[in-house]
Amino acid sequence: MSGPSIRPVDASNVDAFVALMYECFGYSFSWPWIYNESLVLDELKDGKRFFFMVYDPAGEARAILGLNRSFPTRQLASMAPFVVDPRVSRADSGRYLHMLLKAIEDQAWELVVTEGLRAVVAQPVCEHRLTQRLVRAMEFVSTGLLLGTTPGAGDRLRRPPEDRIGSQGLSLIRSADDRRRTSETLVVRPVPRGFKESETVALPGRFESVLRETYTALRVPVEFGEAPQAQGRSRLECSYDVHRSFATVELTEIGDDAGDVLIERLEHYRDGYAELVHIIVPLGLADPEPAVEALVHWGCRYGGLLPCYRTSGVLLLQYLTVPAVLPTEAELIDPLARRIFQEIEPDS
Repeated sequence: MSGPSIRPVDASNVDAFVALMYECFGYSFSWPWIYNESLVLDELKDGKRFFFMVYDPAGEARAILGLNRSFPTRQLASMAPFVVDPRVSRADSGRYLHMLLKAIEDQAWELVVTEGLRAVVAQPVCEHRLTQRLVRAMEFVSTGLLLGTTPGAGDRLRRPPEDRIGSQGLSLIRSADDRRRTSETLVVRPVPRGFKESETVALPGRFESVLRETYTALRVPVEFGEAPQAQGRSRLECSYDVHRSFATVELTEIGDDAGDVLIERLEHYRDGYAELVHIIVPLGLADPEPAVEALVHWGCRYGGLLPCYRTSGVLLLQYLTVPAVLPTEAELIDPLARRIFQEIEPDS
């Protein structure tokens, strides 16, 4: 009997992909399109997403890993959750993960050449130390701590297996009796040879220290300078995920009214029962300091750093209206993750 094999997800096997997602999560997974074969194929069009699937020697689909291209720039890609059939053994889980990571690495190298990919992002759950060790072994750098990113009702395994690499991977495991939103770390792996030019950023004073430490850990070319004072009107790009009760507010142009415009939008989502809001502030356009101070005063917390988001790195701030599962500092393995935790929870 031959060994396990790997194939990209396409029209020929999308039925097996949907079936495996249901086998693992029922209908609790946070992407509602994941259960419709036509919608999955739509997501695969134009290189928006790539998924690979491992088959066992008997020809049964057992594990999935992929890349998402959901950022507003082709310079960033995010790693989709690692999903594996809970019935798979620990040894086979590790073997399947290795095969999938090799396929993802090959895909990333192709995107460096064809589309200028500069970094891969992942959001592993904080609760599992094995997941943290996995992303460190893959040379990801902790750049943030995201609170409450997955609803308490979401991403629950139908047959919760033991806590092991392969059963959790980069996916999120929820118990049926815990309805709190769950937190994740934000990790980034710069792609070698992806950064050919440095970016110039201006750091807000309140978070300058942790942002400098993060840029240093990333080892990407960057220059720190002073941005011009913001003038004119600000512009926002906003989106809302009804399934996850999660809003994103991106400040695409910083004007002298940025603080007021952002607070007005935060009030809009809060009063509309949004549970989580992410605010994205560019660090390379105009002075971000007044906008950041207004957001912090209103109750927003540090979230993290994403490099090369559009033309420069961005600061991510976060606002929660409901309780979330927070890690303790001791649960975080990576020293930089613990440093970021101290920025978010200074009194813990």
